[in-house]
Amino acid sequence: MFAPIALFCYNRPEHLRQTVRSLLRCPESEFSPLYIFSDGPRTAEDEEKVKAVREFAQSIRGFGSIELNFSENNRGLAASIIRGVTQVLSMHDKIIVMEDDLLCTRDYLRFMNESLQYYRNDVRVFSVSGYLYPITIPDEYPHEVLLLARGCSYGWGTWPDRWQKVDWEVKDFPEFMKNKPAQREFMRGGEDLLPMLKKQQVGDLNSWAIRWTYAHYKHQAYNLHPRFSKLESTGMDGSGTNFGKGTHRWDVQRVERLTRLTKAVSPDEAIHKNLRRHFRLSLIRKLINRFKYGI
Repeated sequence: MFAPIALFCYNRPEHLRQTVRSLLRCPESEFSPLYIFSDGPRTAEDEEKVKAVREFAQSIRGFGSIELNFSENNRGLAASIIRGVTQVLSMHDKIIVMEDDLLCTRDYLRFMNESLQYYRNDVRVFSVSGYLYPITIPDEYPHEVLLLARGCSYGWGTWPDRWQKVDWEVKDFPEFMKNKPAQREFMRGGEDLLPMLKKQQVGDLNSWAIRWTYAHYKHQAYNLHPRFSKLESTGMDGSGTNFGKGTHRWDVQRVERLTRLTKAVSPDEAIHKNLRRHFRLSLIRKLINRFKYGI
């Protein structure tokens, strides 16, 4: 059975059209159930764009099956993701999650389906992504996949038992903030993670992804990535929820190539060092975090 695809969209009909066209180039798409989640308009200005998104969604063909989920109200990205993924995983034993600003290679769905099958019982792997941040992988690194101590919100997949382990309220946050060694371990995937979690918990951020990453840390697990990214974003044009125009730290080129999976993969500290360098905070941001959030 091929993993269902949950595709989340809002007010960008052209971005969505490109993403769907990209997915349809994958041979597995004709066997893959597609669930489209369209969030309701936040403002009156968004109503026409949301309407255009839904008109296009109703015209989509070419997948194994298609189910449309149109919200009358605006839930926001975090609530939409949590609700939609939970819904799909209540009916399926795995999932591939896409947003409407991603372009994939023709072998993306193959990689995701094979990885979700291959690592299903590997407790170290909490999730799988077809994207890789623009970080340097040492030439001597022997594998075509790698494990990172950071959840990824770009073209990712998981299983019900992992998703059910997430505490979306992060009830142990007060104890965690008293434990400096635990905080350092959490920031193994980037020094931006602790400030994001703090902002989430005090209500200055609404992110499902930081809580997803925290669940990886809590269960001593990782996100698996291909060595060469199979995804690139079209959302750095100022149209997205989380990134403004001109944001380039996520820019990569898609690379279509066979990716050999292996159980011998293990977290590599040299790669994590490069990951932390990529997510290093500026001095100004560190000062803001120190004075405003005490971290």
